[in-house]
Amino acid sequence: MIPISISISSALFFAIMNILITYKLGSIDPLILLFFRGAVAVVFLGPFIMKDVHLLFTRPAIPVHLRSVSGALAVLCTFWTLQNTSSLHASFLASLAPLFLMIMIFIFNGNTLNKIQLCGLLLVVFGTLVVAGSPSAESSSKVWILGTLGAFLSALAMLFLKQATAQFSPQLIVFNFSVLFLIIGLPGVSMAWPDDTLLLWLGLMGGCSVLGQVFMTVSYKQLDPQLANAFGRTLLLWVGGAELLLFGRIPGITDSIGYLFAVVGLLLVTRRANPNNPLPKIVDDSETGIVSGGAGKEDNEVRLGVQ
Repeated sequence: MIPISISISSALFFAIMNILITYKLGSIDPLILLFFRGAVAVVFLGPFIMKDVHLLFTRPAIPVHLRSVSGALAVLCTFWTLQNTSSLHASFLASLAPLFLMIMIFIFNGNTLNKIQLCGLLLVVFGTLVVAGSPSAESSSKVWILGTLGAFLSALAMLFLKQATAQFSPQLIVFNFSVLFLIIGLPGVSMAWPDDTLLLWLGLMGGCSVLGQVFMTVSYKQLDPQLANAFGRTLLLWVGGAELLLFGRIPGITDSIGYLFAVVGLLLVTRRANPNNPLPKIVDDSETGIVSGGAGKEDNEVRLGVQ
């Protein structure tokens, strides 16, 4: 029960982060959000990885830096989406990342979808189209474009680290892209430093992000990756419940049906039919945690820090 509780707690912390960005930090420049998210992670992880920082200046670290760039762009897209639509809808779009990752791996590895995964793919596409065509749909086309782009860039970031994770610890990887968050977000902070009240909310947002990442890492180590991914999807339940209780936002029936189809599809897409199946298994917390993926073999397992 403890590993399951940790996995659910991770989704809860990411949900709190998303709610804060949508309803408390919605008018803040996304660059400022990026800066403070990186700052909290750097302060938290810095003491644990300082002895290994020099490894980031070696040639094998190039994929780590490519991952950091694509991850930073993905987070900016996600932050903007959170500020311009409901937290539930933005979280849903970000959750499409494992779908893009699975497609990329199939393309680059030359594998094909099995029947269960193909069914999952169709469900995700169908569910997304249902949400997009819902009579109560309020999101602009720009929200859909940037939200989906953020999910795609998250998947690309995962792919870049497939090789690097064999040589670098997850802590060092997360620290590296957190430093990049600081650098990219610096122009926003230099132009408009937040007041004391906003600093508290920004610190809480960054803290929830770090705790979500830490708890997700622990849950992937203690649970089967597919089970961890399933409990990670409770993020949508936490966000939807919070919006209902705090702000009275209720998704329409059509939206709810679309979300349900898409989430079930995501679980099927990232599922292994049997332990010996050579097809990749992929799980993630697309809302900013850790990804595990591979071909069902220990030496092929990928565990990456995402967003």
